[in-house]
Amino acid sequence: MKIHLRRARGLSRIYLKVMKFRALAWPPDTVYFVGDRPDKRLLGHECVHFRQYRREGLIRYFFRWWWQYFRVSYEKIDYELEARAAEIKMDFQRKET
Repeated sequence: MKIHLRRARGLSRIYLKVMKFRALAWPPDTVYFVGDRPDKRLLGHECVHFRQYRREGLIRYFFRWWWQYFRVSYEKIDYELEARAAEIKMDFQRKET
């Protein structure tokens, strides 16, 4: 899958700043970011979100993400836990080689 990296501008930049995110995976294949270009770990995290979009469907994904955001907090959103687990796995695999 080819991913397009775009520096966030306008509303996407405001959203990222308000939410205190460094990057945002936006379907079908664009990662918006603020600050420095995303590293491999952050891109891996965002790629997990692309897989989640395809697996769950966009409407279900966004509804569930926001529902959990307001109900349990960002740190406990299932999708974010899955993406962070993939980051840890990537770090572990890099250290083994």
